Order: sequence, then C-alpha cells, then structure tokens
Amino acid sequence: MQTYNEVFRFLLQVKWAKWSLDEIRTRCCTLASLPRDLAFRVHQLLLLRAKLVLFTNNLNNYLMTRILHSVGLEFQANVAQAEDLDSIITLHREYVSTIFDRCLLNKKASYVKEAIMKILSLALSFRHKWEEGVSKFSFAEAERIETEFSKCSHFLITCLNNTIKRGSFPHLETLAFSLRSLKSTQKIFTSSIRKR
Repeated sequence: MQTYNEVFRFLLQVKWAKWSLDEIRTRCCTLASLPRDLAFRVHQLLLLRAKLVLFTNNLNNYLMTRILHSVGLEFQANVAQAEDLDSIITLHREYVSTIFDRCLLNKKASYVKEAIMKILSLALSFRHKWEEGVSKFSFAEAERIETEFSKCSHFLITCLNNTIKRGSFPHLETLAFSLRSLKSTQKIFTSSIRKR
C-alpha cells in the first residue's frame, strides 16, 4: 500500500504543477494595452511559463503514456495468460514495482526525482507569484526561478542521456528526448535586459 501511495502522491504532484501552470490567466494581459515596461515584463514571464509548461507537459505525457499506459497493457496481457490466483498476485506485485521504478521513485533514482521535484516546486512558486500580481513579480525572483529551472533541467537531461548511453533504462529514452528541447532554449532574464 505504501508503494501505491508514493506513486499516487508523485503523480498528484505532477498533475498539480501542470494544472497550476495551465490555469494561469493570461487573458487580462493584452500586451498592447499595457505600458511598455510592464508589457515587456509580462512577455518575459509568459516565456518563462512556457518553459515550465513544456517541462511539466513532457513529464506528464511520459508518465501517463510510456509508464502507466504501456505497463498497464503489459500487465493486462500477462493477467489474461495467468493460470491461477498466485500468479496474478505475483504479476500484480511486479506491475506495481515496475511502475514505482519507472516513475523514478526508487532509491537509485533519488537524485533524478529530487531535480524533478525542484522543478515542480518552481512551477508552483511561479504560479503563486503570478497570482500576487505581475507588477509585484520581481525581476530577481523571475531570474532565480529561471536559473534554478535551467540548472535542474540541464542536470536531468545530462543524467538521462548518460543512463540511456549505458543502455540501463530504455524506457527513459522517451523522457530524455522530449526534454532535449529545453537544453537549447535561451535565457530570458539577464542583467542586460533588466535595464529596459
């Protein structure tokens, strides 16, 4: 039961971060109607939000399709071939264990999970700051979120690529590939832009 709880808690955290970013109201931010300085800040913040959305959507898609759906299909096929209750119980234990491992919740992947959780926390922090008001969203805070996000995503991409090269976990290839686009994104908040 504890394994189930850990998986569901992790999935809920991913869904919460995704929902928090998806539900940010941008309709009120018609850039043309805002003063130039504020319009520029809103534009920068929306670009940062896009990076966070890209990450959370890719993570969510990986978990829902590559892990839960495909492992679930394998489990169903195996159960259909099971001959007795003991084999079904064994298959179920293996199913739960596989999901736990592939959701990166085992101790071997704790450093990867920590980086993911940091990014999810940054997404929630971004949402909280946005809700306080764009004019109160300081340049320093936005820069901090972007810098932390860049560090964590770069770390994740590097770890995943190294793991794939060793051939250890082929299921991670999908996640690594989907996150590669984050590696090439430019920095939005820099000191030179701050002076505008």
